[in-house]
Amino acid sequence: MPPAAEVLAVAVLVAEVVLIAVAWCAGSRRVADHTAKQGPRPHVHDHPAQAGVVMLGIATLSTAVAAAVRLGSWETTWSNLTDLLLLGIVAGGMAGHSVMVLATRGQPDSDKPCWALAVATVVATLGGAVSPAWVVA
Repeated sequence: MPPAAEVLAVAVLVAEVVLIAVAWCAGSRRVADHTAKQGPRPHVHDHPAQAGVVMLGIATLSTAVAAAVRLGSWETTWSNLTDLLLLGIVAGGMAGHSVMVLATRGQPDSDKPCWALAVATVVATLGGAVSPAWVVA
């Protein structure tokens, strides 16, 4: 049986990928609606890959803190650092941004609900915080 930290890391990554995929589908639907002249023009940030600096910063901070806490249990190699970068920072930041895209329905200038900001922050933080479980030797 794998350690609990690895199971949690896998579960968080799966949830992040699902969030990103749902936001991607919603953005694609809005583009298709606009193309068919049935909806407004989509905003440039109405895409999961356009993660904002705030979400990437939150994911980076939580990844750095979690990696520093567990520094003695993993080796600092390029492979491990790229795992932290991709699975912690990029996936966490994109998932947090996806929550905001879904909550505002692709209109980033609209009022952002407080619950959406809180959920996006938690998703980005959790995504970064569990990423060191991928690199623990």
